[in-house]
Amino acid sequence: MDVEDNYDYSGSEYFIQKFENPMAPTPFIDDVVENYGTLWRFVDCIKSWSFSMSGKKVQITVKVNDDVPYVHLNRFERVTFIEQQRHEYIVLGIQAFNDAGVDLPHCHSIVVKVGTGHGQFDFIELLESVVRSGQGALKEAFEKYLPWTNEEAEKVNRRLVRIHQLLSAFEARPVPVDQPQRRRARGKASAGAELDGSASAAPQGSSRAPARRTSTNAATAVEPASKKRKSAAGGSSTSTVTRASTPIKSRNDPQVDFQKITESQRQFWAECRGCFPFESSYSVRINQCIVAKAQYVIRGMEEGIVRNAMDFLVQLGEINQRQKICICPVDKDGEPIKRKPNSWDEIKDGKFMLINGQHSVEASRRLQDNSNCGADRKKDLQHWDAYVVWSTDPLKLQRISKFYNDTNHLDHAQPTWGNQISSCRRIWLNSGRPSYQKDEGATRGNGAVFDQEKYMVSCWAVVYPRLEDKQ
Repeated sequence: MDVEDNYDYSGSEYFIQKFENPMAPTPFIDDVVENYGTLWRFVDCIKSWSFSMSGKKVQITVKVNDDVPYVHLNRFERVTFIEQQRHEYIVLGIQAFNDAGVDLPHCHSIVVKVGTGHGQFDFIELLESVVRSGQGALKEAFEKYLPWTNEEAEKVNRRLVRIHQLLSAFEARPVPVDQPQRRRARGKASAGAELDGSASAAPQGSSRAPARRTSTNAATAVEPASKKRKSAAGGSSTSTVTRASTPIKSRNDPQVDFQKITESQRQFWAECRGCFPFESSYSVRINQCIVAKAQYVIRGMEEGIVRNAMDFLVQLGEINQRQKICICPVDKDGEPIKRKPNSWDEIKDGKFMLINGQHSVEASRRLQDNSNCGADRKKDLQHWDAYVVWSTDPLKLQRISKFYNDTNHLDHAQPTWGNQISSCRRIWLNSGRPSYQKDEGATRGNGAVFDQEKYMVSCWAVVYPRLEDKQ
């Protein structure tokens, strides 16, 4: 019954009620609130809740008391992200869809306070649910979390994110008609390896993918592999989730993709090779790195991705599998230094802005004070191998930022749509508001300037948002 979209909550109104912000007048969520929708909580009579699968959708089931079985909270809603908020709370992002399975323009969230006597996650029901839904291969993988406790929100959140990821990836995995047994076996192996942390475990979440975000489900069989986005906070080895959820290509697809990727890389190096003053990478301390200003990167810092990167870095089996980050030497004002460096020695003790890898470095900083991270791992995370890049042209640094974000190999949480749109708009403004239509500035009143050359930057950076700006 939200005023803004008249959503009908009748399917779940008996199980939820409006969440009252205990932090008021401070906002409960600091991120873009539109991405969360209205905040709800389970009513006090809900004893526990769990996950179940319906087709390719992770859904919530609830139990009122021991005398009745679990029931669906709403069969036309799916969980798209899970994240921790305010230390002791977990937020479940909910996306509505219609009877055809198509997402509706509505999202809301359910807030769970971890550690209370009711409304806690039921892990045993999850194990039974995966067996009932034909996902028995996951039961053995999930059992590593026994005994389950609902005491520490950070621990519960981390586990729920991993469970949500694997449920989505395993169910969404396409199965060839002529080879069902062989494909299922691969899915089972991937599931075990993923939760055991033996492969490059991709902490794809706080599974951040509300209604206007890139969700785990959205990046599966529906979209061609050549169009899939990669992650921001990854490593150099292939993610198990990626293998489990990648659609089978036709015999001709690999050649087409290869040509496209090769041409894209050729163009990148032809235009940006001069931005790399040194051929080698160098070790940089995390306390030397600062967040880049918006005009130099394609992606802003997001809390959910940082948390996922923390999860990944703690569970990473081999620390040397980490990605190499990209850094640009800066002056005291955080701007690129005026002159291209001639040697590492002349800049090695200075500050650097992060062109790529900002979430990984921020995660490394936070893990220095985190009890879940061992002493040896903390020491390793104090330094990162980095490529030095330099340019005073924001567009070139943006291109480098996008190039390395696209070529990271692990699927982590994706940035919110709101954050992406804001980043795109900043790029458009910093580029002088280019347009491919001569009269667009007058028609829209947004100050757009006809400049086809600058507008075509969108083919390698972003598609510029066409939003009106009347300020």
